[in-house]
Amino acid sequence: MRRHQDAWCQTPAPPCQESGSARLCTNREVRPHRSPGASYICVVIGTKLLYLFSVSVTIIYENILSLNIMLLCLVLS
Repeated sequence: MRRHQDAWCQTPAPPCQESGSARLCTNREVRPHRSPGASYICVVIGTKLLYLFSVSVTIIYENILSLNIMLLCLVLS
């Protein structure tokens, strides 16, 4: 299985103009099969998105918490 994938990786991608098929061109050139560079970029982007998501959730949670405390103070006073 792995040897077949490696062989597929090593086959050169045909140029877009000569292949005539846009789908074939994008599959070979835009999405490299198991390329270490592409997977590294995906990991970096994924980590940054996860970090931004956690930060935004934390900020929203803190805002809701402070609003609840303010409302509680208003109700108790």
